[in-house]
Amino acid sequence: MADGCAPRRGTALPGTAPPFTDIARSRRSPRQFLPTALSPSDIRGVLEDAQTAPSNSNTQPWTVHPAAVTPTPHTRVTTATSSPPSTS
Repeated sequence: MADGCAPRRGTALPGTAPPFTDIARSRRSPRQFLPTALSPSDIRGVLEDAQTAPSNSNTQPWTVHPAAVTPTPHTRVTTATSSPPSTS
């Protein structure tokens, strides 16, 4: 090209995305949750969305511990604390 740069790939996005500061300032950190369980389809949807989240060099360093299938709080704590440590 005339300016010494490689041609752009992909499609240009319209300028409709909110500024990063608006997104960062509207962020929430919930610390209380409803006692109702999520449906299996909701959980599946969240996990499918998480698979598309960016990670460094596509390492995907997260581990999923499905605790919703355990019936009691004691069992959930026991399961969570007895899981092997992450290797990352």
